[in-house]
Amino acid sequence: MQIKYYLPKFHQMFTEIFEKDSYLMSFINNNKTSQKWIIYSDYCFQPNNNKHHIAIAFTIFPHQDSFWIRSFNNLIHNTHRQDIKKSYLGDNFYNFLKCINQLPIFTFALIMDKNFNAYKIKGVSSKEYFLKRYDSLNRYYKNQLFVNFKDSRIRSSISTSQEFIYMLKNKPNVKLNTLGQIDLCTTIVSTIFKLIADNTNHKNIMLWCSDRDEILTYMSKKDKSPVAFDMIFHDFQLSAKNKNQLLSFFSNQNTDYDNLIRIPDFIAGALSDMSYTKVSNKKFIPILHECISNQKKISVYKLIRNEGFYKLNKVLFDPIQKDIVWNSIDWDKLKD
Repeated sequence: MQIKYYLPKFHQMFTEIFEKDSYLMSFINNNKTSQKWIIYSDYCFQPNNNKHHIAIAFTIFPHQDSFWIRSFNNLIHNTHRQDIKKSYLGDNFYNFLKCINQLPIFTFALIMDKNFNAYKIKGVSSKEYFLKRYDSLNRYYKNQLFVNFKDSRIRSSISTSQEFIYMLKNKPNVKLNTLGQIDLCTTIVSTIFKLIADNTNHKNIMLWCSDRDEILTYMSKKDKSPVAFDMIFHDFQLSAKNKNQLLSFFSNQNTDYDNLIRIPDFIAGALSDMSYTKVSNKKFIPILHECISNQKKISVYKLIRNEGFYKLNKVLFDPIQKDIVWNSIDWDKLKD
């Protein structure tokens, strides 16, 4: 009997959007000889009263060896050492923006209204959805155990998924918002990995490095990897055509390349601050002018719910008119 697994809610949507995004596809095709890729990600999931959006950003770095990535990490460290919250306008700030534009990278960013709940599903409670997700993880890794009986990492993944299942069934105060954040971010990362794998004809080493917050720390233990890693591997293996890839992850204790997270940190910070017509904090304006307006280096989308369907609007920033344009694209197949 074939075992049935459960892919995340937004998997199909992001797969189709990525494949239709000509700038993202050109970036991957132009770098398809690279055999090593890193995705750095940062988030603004809890915007304060001065912010307008939830914003998440994923910066893709193709490279050939660790020396390359270490060199750029040191370059950013020497150019600008502060994250966006502690930054102010000055020479270092502008030099850092120039550095971002010169690096061979591409960023995918997603924004949502700050009270938007992507996991409010008609006829299905959030707990039911997440139970399906973690039950699929549990069944997948149990099946893998038949092939690799002595693999302690698989046993750890089974144990982690069972802990989440028990929590969802028996504990009243589950942080469903946090589970939604984990689900959304891991869906995006696994789909980018799938896009890279399926558009290259060789084995890649693909690494995810996340800012250290609840996405990595929720329910995590020192002797186990975060559940987010298990979800990415599960979703990638179930969806990618070219599965012969090495996926790896920085642990939440690893700070070797923290400087590179400053790029998605700046982008997520600016997008979180952005309203429909302007940016309220003046330090975010040059980020929009110099970085976010460059469609060859970044794609920004807004996730909305409209008449029972989820939609993605592409966000364009006109650096000449200084306007933000909300340009709807054709993707409205996902019903809530």
